[in-house]
Amino acid sequence: MVGMDNKEHIRKLHYSHGVSIRGIASQTGYSRQYVRKVLHEEVPVIPKYTSSHPRRRPVIDPFLETITTWLTEDSSRPRKQRHTASRVYERLVEEFGFRGSESIVRKFVQALKQKLGAGSLEVFIPLDFALGSHAQCDWGNADVILRGKQQTVSLFLLKLSTSRDTFVTSLPSEKQEAFLEGHQRAFQYFGGLPRTIIYDNLKTAVIKILKGKTRIEQETFSAFRAHYLFEADFCNAGKGNEKGQVEGDVGFYRRRLLVPLPEVDSFDELNQLLLRGMVKLRAIRLVPHTDQTVEELFAQEKEYLQPLPRFPFDCCNFSTKKGSRESTVFFDKNRYSVPSRYARCLLTVKGYVEEVKVYYENELIAVHPRSYEQKQDILDLCHYLDVLEKKPYALNHAKAFKIADLPAIYYQYLTVLRQKSEKANLEFVKILKLRTQYDPLMVDEVLLQAVACSIYHSDGIKSMLDRHASEEAVPTALVSLRNIPELTISPPDLSCFDQLLKGGAVYA
Repeated sequence: MVGMDNKEHIRKLHYSHGVSIRGIASQTGYSRQYVRKVLHEEVPVIPKYTSSHPRRRPVIDPFLETITTWLTEDSSRPRKQRHTASRVYERLVEEFGFRGSESIVRKFVQALKQKLGAGSLEVFIPLDFALGSHAQCDWGNADVILRGKQQTVSLFLLKLSTSRDTFVTSLPSEKQEAFLEGHQRAFQYFGGLPRTIIYDNLKTAVIKILKGKTRIEQETFSAFRAHYLFEADFCNAGKGNEKGQVEGDVGFYRRRLLVPLPEVDSFDELNQLLLRGMVKLRAIRLVPHTDQTVEELFAQEKEYLQPLPRFPFDCCNFSTKKGSRESTVFFDKNRYSVPSRYARCLLTVKGYVEEVKVYYENELIAVHPRSYEQKQDILDLCHYLDVLEKKPYALNHAKAFKIADLPAIYYQYLTVLRQKSEKANLEFVKILKLRTQYDPLMVDEVLLQAVACSIYHSDGIKSMLDRHASEEAVPTALVSLRNIPELTISPPDLSCFDQLLKGGAVYA
């Protein structure tokens, strides 16, 4: 192969020293045809070696056909379950006893993927959304320290496609009621909603993927859309990057707002932290390819959002359950108590993000904080007091009483009461029922006074409560009298009685 120095020598002989092509060929030994080619190059071309025969690779060559078959078949397989170079190497070793290095396999796989088009990077098209027309939705997760314990929470994101304003909220799960609740919070935050929202094919919205963009939607999700009047646009299967605006935001907000791990006592506290961060970031983040901040462009986009309906959607998991003989209903792998008179009745259970409500014929009969653990009994002691009054001995082992977490004075009072009375359990249940009839804090206070006065029976406690309640009511009544106008009453005329003393008649 002729190097650049030889090309330079040929050009100098001809252009600087006037040597003919024949003379140059004679001096250098190159053919006149090659000398002529070098002289005709406007810009000297750097010589490159080109082998006329493919280079032999005795280690990898016997397996080329197998590797090519694997990678070709991958084109029809799920994107996340295709061969990597490492996996190809592992299979060659395990199935064929391959003795070469992984680097040789990696180099060949990279070249073959490029040739097959599998390794090429996807090209995207710049998009331009009309104000208020679209938003993109996604889920993520983050670790926080909640009530002193590190745990993973779900993050719901909804991002307006034009202004890029993003709403983020934390939720205990990604269940359908949480999915709908996230939307509702976002709509409240924006003060309206877009005409179309772009989604993955998540199970809380889609039952079945049909041809093209057609989907069979979850019934509750369809009802939610009909209530708020927006359209759903689902990504093609396995193409979550079609909502690329919001894909990277999960990591962005997690790094900007949740590092270091926040220590909070409730989801409300965590969401207040996220809200402050969102408001701060929207004021400083620039919308891509513009010189406007998210806050500035959102002020324009807000005018184009659809208005919120008069009433919010009831974001809950709705089901009909039969109460058990133990006065509980089963919901989401946990048992929740209901008042004992509704045992064995047909009940309606509404599971919200933070609480569970139970209804009997449209009457709300029980409300509990929702548990996301499993096989838990969430029991309200008040629901069992009527039964305990009939079966007072059961108090000794009643689970609802053991987990009731009453103030310490109640357990102290019961201990002494059992020493003084054979019907201690019955008297104590009657006192517990007083907590449902009076202010519980007042009962707690009266019980402390009762211990100091050695009053250990329910009638005495009730009497103290009634007296306490009447004493509190007197000042209120006196205050109300201050605004009554003063009345002037004339003294009666008693002169007629003087006539009686004289024996005279009296006429009206």
